[in-house]
Amino acid sequence: MHSRSHKTTRIIDSNGHQRKVNVPIKAAEMMIEEPGHIICPVDELLRTHRVSPIKADDGLQAGKVYILFPVVRVNGKVKEEEIATIMNKVACGDQNKKKRSLLRKRRKSTSGGAKVLPAVNEEVKDEVDGQFTASGETDTGFPGHRYGNPRQWSPILEAISEVY
Repeated sequence: MHSRSHKTTRIIDSNGHQRKVNVPIKAAEMMIEEPGHIICPVDELLRTHRVSPIKADDGLQAGKVYILFPVVRVNGKVKEEEIATIMNKVACGDQNKKKRSLLRKRRKSTSGGAKVLPAVNEEVKDEVDGQFTASGETDTGFPGHRYGNPRQWSPILEAISEVY
């Protein structure tokens, strides 16, 4: 019997909202839903600290976590603060998965006694409208996010001579 996590993948948008998507699905389908954004695997982002998009024809892999970035951030560096925020989002999703798993196991148990849920760290666990908050403040994603600091592209132009 397969668990749900093997049939879905998690997507974190640029506002920090998480959602599950059923696989198989192509990256192009997600990019159509979110115009102007690319999809980057979180594990690659944490390894390189750069926004490395996957190809539009590539399929999203079950159980992996992906993040949407604006197109202007392609190949740009990711700040340490953003990395910390992303890791926090991934950890929150993993903890919610563990909590749901514990709840399922407890529901299946036949003990008639009282059920006690594990205590959860208050800093990270308040969930309001799909957004995770810390100490009551709304977390909107990446603090100070200005679509990165991409290098300005300047083409090398050559004169075109026309002969009549």
